Parts: sequence; structure tokens; C-alpha cells
Amino acid sequence: MTDSSTQRSSLPRLTGSAIPEAMQAQWMAIKSRAQGLMASQALEVVYDQHAQDMGVLYCFEHAPALAVLGPDLAPAFQSRELCKPIQDVAGFRAAVIELGYAFHGEDYLFGYDDEDAKRLCEDGDVRTLNATDQGVFEAFEAQCSEDDLDQGFVVLDHWMVRGLFIQGQLVSIASAYPDGDGKIADIGVITHPDARGKGYGARLVRAIAQAITAKGYVPQYRCQLDHIASIGLARAAGLSRIGTLDFILDLKG
Repeated sequence: MTDSSTQRSSLPRLTGSAIPEAMQAQWMAIKSRAQGLMASQALEVVYDQHAQDMGVLYCFEHAPALAVLGPDLAPAFQSRELCKPIQDVAGFRAAVIELGYAFHGEDYLFGYDDEDAKRLCEDGDVRTLNATDQGVFEAFEAQCSEDDLDQGFVVLDHWMVRGLFIQGQLVSIASAYPDGDGKIADIGVITHPDARGKGYGARLVRAIAQAITAKGYVPQYRCQLDHIASIGLARAAGLSRIGTLDFILDLKG
């Protein structure tokens, strides 16, 4: 694969107040170690030999889209790009599908802007959950639907797990894990069916986000485009929408 350090230096920096500086640093670090495959006003495509995924497409609110391809997909994409140049996200999606791959489906991507991150604080009703809480954790999950568990993706052995207790009762659970090899931590949250609509999920998201920030990581929240409740929770928690992300899947595998 050709090295495009000259091309990379001309790639536009992410802009927009909704993108935290630490997130910008994460993506810039990826680009600095990656090989540039193409760049236009609407889209950048880079090859990251350390990528754990087949490929990820980020579409930002205030910056060109960024596609990060792993070792399995990048060579095929570069060969295809040399024959049929791509200029935008629609063309990139079509090229990926033409190569025999597919997209998982877009998620909204949320984060705290730099000023909101400074206002995050601890919550006295929130505490760490660990292996000793297995029983209460399982009892909580038993009251939730399969869709709740799938959408929230809260796991007791994740990197960070927190629970919100109201009068001694666990009403909301959240966990976080580092996204890739960087310093961004992805948050999942589930609120008990009988405790929804009271702001508990938003409180817990803010509390775990504060704990993530205190450890030097950047909190990130994702949800499907049609998941109205999750979008509402993100807004209630004070998160800013940064854009969308979509994972590339290998249909041949």
C-alpha cells in the first residue's frame, strides 16, 4: 500500500464545538499513524494496520466523513479506488458493497463538549458494581426485556460498571469499556422498566461519564437512529450529537 503522508498533512482537521478536543485527538492520532488512501472535501479514507474492525465509517456533523479500514479490507479498497475514484460517502458505501462487504447500520454518536465535560460531577446515589453484586445485577436484568438488554449492552465485568440506587433499590445500571486501543470509553445504560421517565438514566450517564473522565478517558454514547428513548436520554444527560458511525461487515466470512 502506498504511503500518503503528504496527502495526510493536507487533510482538514475536525472542527465544531460538539466534538470534544480529546475525541479530535483520538481521530487525529489514528490518521497520523495510518496510510491515507483517498481524501476529498467530503470524505477521508485511511488504512490503519492496528484496526481491530474490518472498517468503521464516521460521519461528523461539522467535518468531512472519516473511514478507517483494517488490513483485510484496505488492499481491496485501494485496488478498486485506483480504477474508480470516490468523492463522497455515498460512493464509498457503494464501493464497499461492490467489494462484497456490508454495513451494520448507523448509530448516532454522542459526546460531551469540553464545557459540559467540566460540569460533570459525582452522584451520591451511584456506586460501583462488581462481582459481589452478581445477584442484584441478575435480578435487575430479569425484569428487563431482551431488547432492553441488547440495546443497553451493560455487562458486569466491563471495564467500569455503576448502579443508581434510590431508597436502596437498584433502578438503573450502566457500564463502559474502552473503544479500540484509544482513550474513548463507550457507555451502555439500562433503566428498570418501573423506574423510567424519572431522569434516572440521565443521572447515571452523567455520573459514569464523570468517572470515565476522571480516569483520563473520554465518554462516548451510541444509539440506533430510530431509538427515540435513547436519543431522549442522551439529550437529558446533556450529551451533544457528534454524528454517526457504522461498522463494515465481511459477508464472505
